Amino acid sequence: MTPYSEQIIDKQKFLKSHLGIDIKIHTVDIGHLRDRCDLSLIERDGEKILGLYDIDKKIILDLEECPQMSESLWRAVSKFRADLPPITLGSVRIRVSPNGQVGIWLDLPNLTVKDLLIEKSWFERTLKWAYVEIGQKRKKLVYENGKHQLLENQFETWFETYIGKTLDPFPIYGCVGGFTQPGFRANKKLIEVIDSLLPDKKLNILELCSGSGNFSINLASLGHNVTAAEVDNSSLEAMQLSLNEFDNKKLIDIHRINIHSKSPKIKDLFVDKDLVLVDPPRSGLGRSLDAMMELKVLPKNFIYISCYPESLAQDLQKLEILGYRLTKAEAVDQFPQSKHIEVICLLEMQS
Repeated sequence: MTPYSEQIIDKQKFLKSHLGIDIKIHTVDIGHLRDRCDLSLIERDGEKILGLYDIDKKIILDLEECPQMSESLWRAVSKFRADLPPITLGSVRIRVSPNGQVGIWLDLPNLTVKDLLIEKSWFERTLKWAYVEIGQKRKKLVYENGKHQLLENQFETWFETYIGKTLDPFPIYGCVGGFTQPGFRANKKLIEVIDSLLPDKKLNILELCSGSGNFSINLASLGHNVTAAEVDNSSLEAMQLSLNEFDNKKLIDIHRINIHSKSPKIKDLFVDKDLVLVDPPRSGLGRSLDAMMELKVLPKNFIYISCYPESLAQDLQKLEILGYRLTKAEAVDQFPQSKHIEVICLLEMQS
């Protein structure tokens, strides 16, 4: 294994090659940062393998140990491994909530789900120690009076954001299978870095790809007005549940919109904004940048968060055409022992 000090140097070189500037990397820990993991399960030659997909070798590598998982997550994964479901192929997400609850999301074909429900004994054993979601709709599985039921739109506090200048933990609702940052401690550092890049005044902020409110709630807790745009309806429903328990909820205006569409509503979101904050999927911002091309006045500041420097670099080129210049970039190493890293870029409109 490459010493961590050398890993940081390699990541700095990698980021500079894509972004063209030196970047400070914040290290939270060299391990145990993940509170959720995504694994593949396959049966090969009569043996079940639970692990990660190797893109180069095109096989699933058995994961017998992982120093990147928190202790509570590794205990949950080990318990799952000790009693694997009777399937031959599937994807699994396992996470641990801030209060220690274990969640399992099984992303399986409908026929496989049907077979598992008929077999039922594995579900009965697993439900004694874990919360289980099934399928793309992430339905919650319950077992009552000898019968299984799949319930839609069930949310629990699987993650937490951090609020105020003291960054106090604040639970946010979601699904086991919903998107969050990979772990609590690295997420807190990520939010701390973002907050440090903000001007020392109250802002009107547009957040694209807001998800279930991880950044939106933090920004509103500091007194900023936030317009949150997200396409996934379940994420927005989960955010609304969180806002019901949030003192500054009036500062957040939620919009369901696909930022990659050609909807004229996208352009309206930019009106009278001081700053845009984005944390897009790996594919980047796409057509939302096309909408910005048509705006007469653009927000002065732009914060771009990304774990994929390749698409980030492409989007930064387009933002430069719009008049923005990359003035500062920092990174949080959420993924030690890998080439991945979370980058936070601050861009400012040039006069």
